Amino acid sequence: DMQFEHEKNESKYCSELGYKTIETATDHRIKIPLDTLNSKKFVAIDNLFINPFCKEIKRAKFLQE
Repeated sequence: DMQFEHEKNESKYCSELGYKTIETATDHRIKIPLDTLNSKKFVAIDNLFINPFCKEIKRAKFLQE
């Protein structure tokens, strides 16, 4: 979703998918804050990983070749 249209569900960007999955899976008990840029609301990736209800379960380290 290159237009970052948070309200629509036809297409999603990566952090929006995580956001909507978490809210749906928890019946909206976990609220993830949205950021605003140029009057558009969006889910930044750090909104997901700094949320106190979310925790890291796996870390991957990518090596340069």
